[in-house]
Formats: sequence, structure tokens, C-alpha cells
Amino acid sequence: MLAKIFVLLCFISISNSQTNCRTTSWWVLLPFSKTTLQSFLDESKEELTFNSSNPLASFMKNNEHPVYFEFNQQNQCQQNSLPPWLANATEQTFVEFKLEIPYLIRQNKTVMLKPLIYQNNLIDVSATRFVYGLPTYFVSFNR
Repeated sequence: MLAKIFVLLCFISISNSQTNCRTTSWWVLLPFSKTTLQSFLDESKEELTFNSSNPLASFMKNNEHPVYFEFNQQNQCQQNSLPPWLANATEQTFVEFKLEIPYLIRQNKTVMLKPLIYQNNLIDVSATRFVYGLPTYFVSFNR
């Protein structure tokens, strides 16, 4: 019973905290054919359209849209609301790759779509799917 109360209190404190990580990131921005990207937009649960007046549009052809490739290594990720001994015990380090399509329009607001995420940690894959509903897949990265 005491263990259940402790776990419950941990989840309550996590919901009001931040995750702190030491992160190394590389971002690559490339123009992609809107025809190629349309399949990702069609798979979305929301109706999305390309924002043709985005800040990068003047640097691209009419049939192109910017895409980010994001490579991250998240090191020593901890919840700042946990006691130090528990934060250390639950610390996570993982690598991830994201495909991100910025400057899309959803209900008259600019949004970014993340149609593909690959991570090398099964817990994070499950959490990203469950919490954010994002299409996340497990993969083994070699350094």
C-alpha cells in the first residue's frame, strides 16, 4: 500500500515538473517536393495545408516546402521534481531522429507536423506514442 502511494505521488509531481537533459542536436533544413510531403499530410488526423507565405518560401520553388531533419542525443534526462536518488535511478539517455514539416496551417494557425520519429529506447517510444500520439518507432542506432 505504501509503495502504491509513493508511486502515485511520483506521478503527480512529474506532471508538474520539467525534464532536464544534456542534448546534442543537429538540424538539417532541406526543400522537399510538396507532392512527396502530401502523403504525410493525408495521413494526419487533422486537416493540414501548406503555408505558401512561410518565411522560407521565397528561397524555394513553387512546388517545394521546407523539411527539418533533426538528430538528437539526449543525455542524462531527469525529472526535476523527483528526489535526487530517484531522479538518478530513472535517468534516461537516448538517441532520436525526427522528420518535421514546419509552416503548415491547421484551423488558421501555423503548426509543425512530426510524421516520423525514431528512437533507440523502447520506453521513450511507448511514452511518445501514448502521451503525444506521435508515430514513433524503435530503431538501434550505432555510434
